[in-house]
Amino acid sequence: MYALNIDPLNPKGNPSTAELSQLGVEIVRYTFKDYSAGGQPDPNQVRFYTKKIQDFGEAEIDSLIILTYETYPNKPPLSAPDAQWDAYITHFAQRAGQLAKILAPWRPAFQIWNEPDLPPQDEFGTTLREVVYGRLLRRTQTNVMSA
Repeated sequence: MYALNIDPLNPKGNPSTAELSQLGVEIVRYTFKDYSAGGQPDPNQVRFYTKKIQDFGEAEIDSLIILTYETYPNKPPLSAPDAQWDAYITHFAQRAGQLAKILAPWRPAFQIWNEPDLPPQDEFGTTLREVVYGRLLRRTQTNVMSA
């Protein structure tokens, strides 16, 4: 099986389905990016990614969708207190469940976060404390599975 990381929002990282098929790609892996912090995902982002996953499905290419701080914004600082993290996790898990429900017809796989164990870096916000990641993973998985 051949998979490829892509970035649908970056023209240089977004091969066409014809190019992907020609390469023999069976799965694409990409982050669902939505920087809106409301109670619902941004409808424009939902339309964009729904069209992408539909096009991939028509080309018989599966999707592995990464849900990260780029899926729901305002991730607290690494050292934030538990109450601040719990509030973020509630909103993040809700967003994940909403996306899982919307995208369910195409049966994507979901990856919860990316590289949570990296050392803190100024340009990336991927690092999470183990206890925080455990809570985020547990609550998000519950919402995704119940969608």
